[in-house]
Amino acid sequence: MIYGIGIDVLKAERVHRVLEKYGERFVEHLLMPEERAQLERTARPARFLAMHFAAKEAIVKAMGTGFAHGVWIRDVGMVQNAWGRPEVVYSARGAKVRAPCAGRVVYADWLQGMGLLMIIAHSGNFLTLYGHAEVLYKSVGDSVAPGDVIGAVSDAGGTLPQLYFEIREGRKAVDPKAWLKSGQ
Repeated sequence: MIYGIGIDVLKAERVHRVLEKYGERFVEHLLMPEERAQLERTARPARFLAMHFAAKEAIVKAMGTGFAHGVWIRDVGMVQNAWGRPEVVYSARGAKVRAPCAGRVVYADWLQGMGLLMIIAHSGNFLTLYGHAEVLYKSVGDSVAPGDVIGAVSDAGGTLPQLYFEIREGRKAVDPKAWLKSGQ
């Protein structure tokens, strides 16, 4: 569902200054590998980076998360398909999974039907669940801060990278879009 339409604008001159100052560090922070391959073929890298930053911002706004609460700038991207049309791409297998907010790990193990599963308890009786992970980087009892890397995305035997994500308030499942927007 689309909640609103807007325009994302970023001045290429501003990006040019940042690119001059930080160079490869800026590119590495901003682009997914698929996007980097296209950057190498462009004659105007600052313009390319400005367009991709604006596109990424628009994508995460449409997702309802923004660049926070587990979604980072390199988790989404835009590439041109074989016909030259823009196509949204997402983190691949092995991509980092980040905690949306502070909490404590209460489960981190294999569970039938969910594969590697991590459950994090948060304040207000909230739980976040991350299933079908490739690897878990935290153990039961570990504290988690917002943005901490807690695991990696898996292909879970399927054809596309995936991660099961669920939010619960007590025993009740909660719509993740509303929860992530509110920053609880």
